[in-house]
Amino acid sequence: MITFVELAERIEQLEKRVQILESQISGDSPNQKKANNDLNQFNLTESNIEENIDVFDNSYFYDTDFSKNDLPDNSVDDFTFCEVFGGIEVSSYNGFADNDTIIVPRLFYNQSVVSIGEAAFEGVSAKVIYLPDSIINIKAKAFRNCKNLKYIKLQEGLNEIGESAFDYCESMNKVDLPKSITKLGRCCFSRSAIEQIVLPPKLEIVPVACFERCKELSEVSMSEGILNIESYAFSETAIKNIIIPASVKNIKNKALDFSSKNKVDIVFLGMETVVECSSSSSWWNGICMAEPTIYCKAGSALQKIARKCGCVVKPLSEFQE
Repeated sequence: MITFVELAERIEQLEKRVQILESQISGDSPNQKKANNDLNQFNLTESNIEENIDVFDNSYFYDTDFSKNDLPDNSVDDFTFCEVFGGIEVSSYNGFADNDTIIVPRLFYNQSVVSIGEAAFEGVSAKVIYLPDSIINIKAKAFRNCKNLKYIKLQEGLNEIGESAFDYCESMNKVDLPKSITKLGRCCFSRSAIEQIVLPPKLEIVPVACFERCKELSEVSMSEGILNIESYAFSETAIKNIIIPASVKNIKNKALDFSSKNKVDIVFLGMETVVECSSSSSWWNGICMAEPTIYCKAGSALQKIARKCGCVVKPLSEFQE
């Protein structure tokens, strides 16, 4: 059975076909004007297009529960738009519960759709959502509480995801963050079902509670360039080992407060990384509930802090993934 990720990739192929159609349709007749308008709104299921050319065929949905008839009707009535700096924002979704797949249009009256507004899709029941590559900003709570959402297509060009944008997306076990992202909001993916995450290279701050209570999250990859990891960023996750880049200067209290049932290995590559602790207890309160093994460089700030708090400290060379 094909996955939702593979389905989203097929939808991307359909988008390219639509772009070809856009370049072929011209003229002033009423039917041609309507076709142009529908294409500009990315109305992929409009029946009048299929009268002349079969945009979709069921081979795209082979070995799935979907067919071309299952694709949503993305007419302008499904969305409320407003004008923002640089283009158009989707301020709300007006569709109904029977749309398992939502395709957000790239254009609205020939203006680029550049933003998903605050709480625009909050609580919708869709399983797959496809965003165009024109989107540069997803605002606070945009997809919060979408409990059935399994996959969302985020594309290169996206710069920012706002506070609690995917909070309580309890079925979403995978998300691919574009390399273009520079900012994530607090609680951005908290309480989701994400199992692994690769943080984008331009991200400098992992914000407060960004992945808090992602109880299936076991793998995190961070690039050099991250400067701060804020409080509760990875609290109550299933992480068993994590590598902290040398660029990280500060880790706030409880940022790595992993589940107490895990044996935790924490690797610090830098000499100057420090961890804020809430107390001077025998256990390193600033890291996690489960006592970790700390791997670090000789003479590093972490070596001194970990020893002071009674942690197991080993040389960086002994770490094995």
